Amino acid sequence: MRAMRRGWFIGLAALACATGAAAQVPRVDQARTVFTPGRLVRVSLDARQLEGRVASFNDSLVVLRHGSRLERVAVVEADTVWTAKRANRKGAAIGAVVVGAGIGLFAAAMIGTYCDSADGCAGSYVPVFFMYGAVGAATGAALGAGVGAMFRTWERAWP
Repeated sequence: MRAMRRGWFIGLAALACATGAAAQVPRVDQARTVFTPGRLVRVSLDARQLEGRVASFNDSLVVLRHGSRLERVAVVEADTVWTAKRANRKGAAIGAVVVGAGIGLFAAAMIGTYCDSADGCAGSYVPVFFMYGAVGAATGAALGAGVGAMFRTWERAWP
């Protein structure tokens, strides 16, 4: 009976060790795609957070450059890794919606204000709103993408 318990314990311990070793393989594979030289990253460790450009990387160690200072970080010590992105898409979406709706509503209001037709131009509001709204959306997307490029966002890379 005691030998059977010992066998279960040894089997569970071996399974835990094998699972821990297997969990390191995906982390190294992910690290290869995240830690490309020159990329701006933010690495969270147990007690601190480091930010810098990747100077060099091998399977177990990444070197970050922050100004003239170099920081060495073991890949297995990193809790989370964030990569820097630009907010072009978000800016374009916000600009397209805001400027497109604004220009479309303004054009529809101008139709109502300056309409000389006896029927009141009732059938013109919707087509004018969408026509000028599309032009405004394209303009707003271009302007919003330009504004969004000025701002940095952080995207969680792993885990």
